Amino acid sequence: MMLRIYRVRECTSTQDVARELAEDGWVEGTVVIADRMTEGRGRLGRRWIADYGGLWMTVILRPKSVNNLQLINLAAGLSVIEGIKKLYRVPLGLKWPNDVLLEDRKVCGVLSEAKFTGTTVDYILLGIGINVNNELHGALKDTAISLKDYLGFEIPTQPILTEVLKNLNNFYAELLIGNTDDVISKWKKYSVTIGRSVKVYTSEGVIIGVAVDVDSDGSLIMKDDEGVKRIYSGDVIHLIHNNG
Repeated sequence: MMLRIYRVRECTSTQDVARELAEDGWVEGTVVIADRMTEGRGRLGRRWIADYGGLWMTVILRPKSVNNLQLINLAAGLSVIEGIKKLYRVPLGLKWPNDVLLEDRKVCGVLSEAKFTGTTVDYILLGIGINVNNELHGALKDTAISLKDYLGFEIPTQPILTEVLKNLNNFYAELLIGNTDDVISKWKKYSVTIGRSVKVYTSEGVIIGVAVDVDSDGSLIMKDDEGVKRIYSGDVIHLIHNNG
């Protein structure tokens, strides 16, 4: 996948800009990067505060087919964690399905949105937001953290961008040829969800149990009082620390 950078100083959301470009036929590998987003958003319609100093981007993907968007989310989180860990000694962990955590606070989030024509994928918009040097205010500090907050100094964003995109390119290529095992096994190595008691909000209700594994299709395998359940989409709340 050839990468093509499209930079803007400010926009509502890189997802919005990328959608316009995708509709205009821009190629796979186009990366929209913004210095600031005024209407950034995360999963489930949540607002994402995306001020100057962070790394805010959306990558346009055009796979011929996609079995599960969750695998692309996992590959994105894995790309971020391995990219940052190559540059800095930071105790990062992956929370299913799409968050990178630092000291149990969110340092990165992933949002994928797709357009289909029938069963054909027109494009996928893979949004990645990383708190690098941006200031976090008020109650947000309880749930989010920046790399600068943890390390105590200003972080250059370009090396992180380079490493993340290089990793994403490699993991995406593996998914395209059906090699999900490598991506899943590496993701599980950093997981802070597996082994925890969790509460999961799904479209069918709330499930409380233990997260026991992540399957080859990216689904979360849970065990509760009724038995084993497979979760394909949901909002996870960690209830206790990972025993590992």
